[in-house]
Order: sequence, then C-alpha cells, then structure tokens
Amino acid sequence: RLTRNNSQLTCNSGGISVSSDPNYSYYYGSDAANIIIQGSEISGNQGSGINRAADVELIDSVVENNEGKGIDFTKAAIVTDSRVANNQGDGINNDVNVSPFQFRPIEGSLTITNSIVTGNSGSGIDVSGDVTVTRTQISNNQKDGVNNSSGYGARYYSGTLSITDSTIESNGGDGVASASDATIINSQIINNAKAGVTNSDYDGIGQLAINNSTVTGNGQSGISALSQYGFGIQIRNSTVSDNTGSGASVTGSRYGGSISVQSSNISNNSGAGVVSAGGRYASVSATDSQIVGNGDLGFQGDTATAEGSTIADNGGVGLTFTANATIRNSTLSNNIGGGVFRKARYADYGGTSLVVSNSTITSNGSQNNSVGGIENINTTPYGHTTKIENSTITGNIGTSIGGLKIETNLSDSYGVEDAIGSPGTQVVVSI
Repeated sequence: RLTRNNSQLTCNSGGISVSSDPNYSYYYGSDAANIIIQGSEISGNQGSGINRAADVELIDSVVENNEGKGIDFTKAAIVTDSRVANNQGDGINNDVNVSPFQFRPIEGSLTITNSIVTGNSGSGIDVSGDVTVTRTQISNNQKDGVNNSSGYGARYYSGTLSITDSTIESNGGDGVASASDATIINSQIINNAKAGVTNSDYDGIGQLAINNSTVTGNGQSGISALSQYGFGIQIRNSTVSDNTGSGASVTGSRYGGSISVQSSNISNNSGAGVVSAGGRYASVSATDSQIVGNGDLGFQGDTATAEGSTIADNGGVGLTFTANATIRNSTLSNNIGGGVFRKARYADYGGTSLVVSNSTITSNGSQNNSVGGIENINTTPYGHTTKIENSTITGNIGTSIGGLKIETNLSDSYGVEDAIGSPGTQVVVSI
C-alpha cells in the first residue's frame, strides 16, 4: 500500500512519482497496489495520473493535465473533495472487461463525493460496477459525463448507478449512460451534446428513477431506454424539457416497458413527450403532471392512464393507445393531431377499453385530421368498451368529425363482422 499526504506527484514517463526527482517513480502494473493520496497534486505525466491501481482513495487532491487517463483503477476507487480535470483520456476509468460468456458480476466500484470532474478528453467517469456520485459536478468532458454501461458484459452485469445532488452538464456525449438500475435524485442533467439520460439494459428488467431533478437542453432525447424485457422509467417531481428529441421513451421492449410520470413537467421537447413503444403491455401513466408543448405526440402506450394531468399543445395526437386507456380529471387541449386516438393491434385477447371521466377534451385537431376530439377504432373480435361520463368534448376540429368517432368494424380470417352495438361491444356516453 502507498500512502502520500501533501505531496506533488509528477512523472515525465507515466505512472506516479512520489519524489522531486521525476526519474524516481512508483509505477503500478495490473492490480499491483492500493493507493491512498491526500492533499496532493498529480499532474503533467505522459501517461495516466494514477495507472492500473487495484484500489484508490483520493482525498482533497488534484489529478489534472496528464496525457493519459486521470485515474485508472481495477477494483475500487473513493474520491472525496478532489478535482480530476483536463486529462487526455477518461477522467476516472476502471479497466474491467467481462465476456458475455463469463456469468459473474463486475467487481469494480466508484464512490465520488464533493468533487469536480471536468475537461477530460474522454468521458468524465467511465466505470463498470457500482457507481455512487454525490454533490459532484461533471462537466465539459468530450465524451459522456457518466458512463456506467461500457465493457464486454456490461449490459448483462453492470452494477447500479446512484447520482444525488449533482450536476452533469455540457459534456460531448450523453449526460448519463447506464445499463442496469439507476437512480438520479436532486440533480441537473443539462445541455449535454447527446441524450440527457440513457439506459441500455437490453436483456434485463431494470428501473431508472428520476426524482426532484431537471433534465433539460440536451442534444437528443431527455430520457431514453432500450430494453427487451419490460424496463421501467419513473419520473417524480421533475422537469424534462427543451431536449432535442423525445422527453421520455422506452423502445425495443418485447414484453412492454413502462413510464410513470408523477407531479412532473414534460414540456417543449422537439420530439414526443412520453412514449412506451415496441411491445405488448407497454404502459404509460401520468398523475398530476403537465405534458405540454412537445413537437410530436404527447403521450403513447399500449395502455395509457392520465389522472389529474394536462396534455396540451403537442404537435401530434394528445394521447395514443392500442389496448386500454383511462382519462380522469384531466384536460387534453390544443393538440394538433387530435385529442385521443386508438387503433387496436389485431390480437387484443380479452377485449379493450376507453374510459373518460370528469375530463375536458377541447380545441384539438386541425384541418389535416379526420377527427379532432376522440377517434377510437376497434379492429378486434374480442370486445371493446367505451365509456365517457361527466366530461366535455368541445371545440375540436376535424375534416370528417370534430368531436367523437367510435368505430368497430372488423373483417378478419375468422369471417367476423363486428360493429357498434354487436355482442361484446358497449358504448356509454354521458356528457
């Protein structure tokens, strides 16, 4: 173990020098040492500042202007009250590669607190394993701000990611890229060149939770996930706005991803507001939230629920669903593509439903839409229920029908002819 306090560590040929003589250096090969450095500076080395140490603890120190990575470790790193800046590689990195055929977890971990990671030529943090970021600023790195998804087995065995009271800003790639469970609390993910937050838990069932945070001004989607097996995004008391792409989306999900929005604002994104697409049972829900002013459709899922929410001023349809939708105590207004639209997928086993209660659907549609308020097209022989009660549908614009169109008309390989009023189809309108 090497421990150094209040030292200046420099070396012209790489590694670590713990001497005023740059030719006398401590260079650590793979997994060779544990290092504790406090109140020190590691700068100007031709290679990495700290290279291939097993465990590193950096306290009240500076690692900057090295020609390789700032900190390169293999097992665990703890960084406190420190600055990692302007290195010609990743700021903090662990070289852990796990083959997809090695069925074991990645062992690396990083805990960083009260620190600054900025201006590095790679990612600010590129670490596989468990990563905890607290009260830290990660900015102006040329690649991702925080990358917790790299390495050959990362999408199978990446650790968990936790970011609290931190700012991830103006990085050249994604703000945050993860591949497993991730939690972001009281943080700002802003003005990154690519997406704000991405998750590629392609073959797992993970969760991404965004609480009391801001995801805004990013160059691609605000929050996005790619998964096959039901990945979930939870957004609570947060703002996702002004991103160049969708506000929040889950795609590629074979068995239905989910997005839950609670007491949040999803607004002014250039793409869609909230979308869970690509799989049966994909669901979206909004409670006490605002989904407004997005450039494309507002809200989309196989199943969609809006409770006490406003879906308004979006560039496409306000709410789109394929199986079941419930709209309660909500307002859908001024959506250019129409208020509510459903076109069922064929295999809707067990029937489908639309329930609108104590809500207002107004001023939706345009002269480019056939129906402005609600267009509910049922193409399944398994039954459908539409129920509208204590609600107002008014002022909507459509070239064919302004207010409400419910159509059940199916001719399929079974020879079924279904229409409104046939067995299994119920329409109740009370406005």
